[in-house]
Amino acid sequence: MFVSVFYGVIKIDSRELQYSCAGHNRPFLIRNGGLQELASQGTFLGFLPGEDLNLSDEGIELVPGDRLILYTDGLTDVLSPEGVPLDRRSFIELLSSNADRSPDEICLAVFSELSSFQGETSQYDDMTMLVIECQQG
Repeated sequence: MFVSVFYGVIKIDSRELQYSCAGHNRPFLIRNGGLQELASQGTFLGFLPGEDLNLSDEGIELVPGDRLILYTDGLTDVLSPEGVPLDRRSFIELLSSNADRSPDEICLAVFSELSSFQGETSQYDDMTMLVIECQQG
């Protein structure tokens, strides 16, 4: 048994995000209309002994307007009615094409597109997405 984990803490006063990623999909950051994947390394928890996890401790300063996108692999493992999986490039293009939208609108657009892609195919994994926007303040 193993589990993938993303753990992050946002310091509100400094807008600093400190995070580690243990085998989980790395979050994306939308900044100034561009999309970038956050850097990190780490192995699934429960897969290797603790000393071999190679977890990196990362940090980034968020600026007003940034949107952080966290998601589970159920979003990228969606299958079409023909059994074709959504590829990673298509998921990234979907996020990029909605980069100028609000967090709620990004989520609605992604889930709408994935539902359309999936059609009547059964979903076998959870589909979770969280979009956090850094605001002035």
